[in-house]
Amino acid sequence: MTTGGGSIEIIYRIIDEENVTHAVFLPYLLHDAMRAKENSITIPACLKCIITFVERVPSKLLDFAVKTFQYLIIMYGTSETGTACGNIISFDTHYDPSSAQMMKCFPGYEIKITGSNDRVVTRGKEGHIQIRSFNVMVGYYMNPEATKEVKSENGWIKTGDNGVMNDEGLIQITGRVKNIISKGTTKICPKAIEDILLNHPKVDEVAVIGVPDPRLFQDICACVVPKSETQPSSKELEEFIVKGIIDERLSPKYYIFMRSFPRQGTGKIDKNKLTEKAMDILGLH
Repeated sequence: MTTGGGSIEIIYRIIDEENVTHAVFLPYLLHDAMRAKENSITIPACLKCIITFVERVPSKLLDFAVKTFQYLIIMYGTSETGTACGNIISFDTHYDPSSAQMMKCFPGYEIKITGSNDRVVTRGKEGHIQIRSFNVMVGYYMNPEATKEVKSENGWIKTGDNGVMNDEGLIQITGRVKNIISKGTTKICPKAIEDILLNHPKVDEVAVIGVPDPRLFQDICACVVPKSETQPSSKELEEFIVKGIIDERLSPKYYIFMRSFPRQGTGKIDKNKLTEKAMDILGLH
């Protein structure tokens, strides 16, 4: 069943009434569940396993889910490819936060990581994720040009996501290609900055985006939803993030505080609309 946009309290009530043991929670529902626990809302005892489909689970949400439920299953795929890889995480067995999001390719699928020249990169190097399987799409309906852009003649689908493959062939998603920030000659993955800021006690949600810069092409903007009316100052966040990063070039130039973020139908943050909103606020059009 689907929730129809119901609150976490309603979802928990249905789970309890129907004795649900396994549930699919997209990241925004994991976030709501974490906040509910902080507010002492009881989690149904029957709920043992959470399944989530995501590019990358923020470390704070990952830690909450693994320590709250018996199992967390992370899976990755696209509409064009189906679910291609995944990982089962249990806090009771071998939970290692550093490797928890490394996923194994499912039978019947092939995954490769390529560079800008479309050639496979060396293991451990970040690149573009491509997937091939008998299960991938034939093509976009009545749109051969769009199909040609993402599907090669030998069946490889360009997912639009970046990732890394280790020596054992496990895959970790690092972010969307289109969300990568180009600051001068530096390519910056927003997720790394978001993970740090999410650990600030006054931050509820954060989305890091690239905004126009006349000299560097883009600079970093952190959009923040505070936990309460008492929001952190920009200086407070600057000092906090400097402690968590190695490279000072990853420190945001702008901080914008919002009550909520625009979202897609799936609940994911709509970064295109968010970027437009941020540019309006900053006067960068």
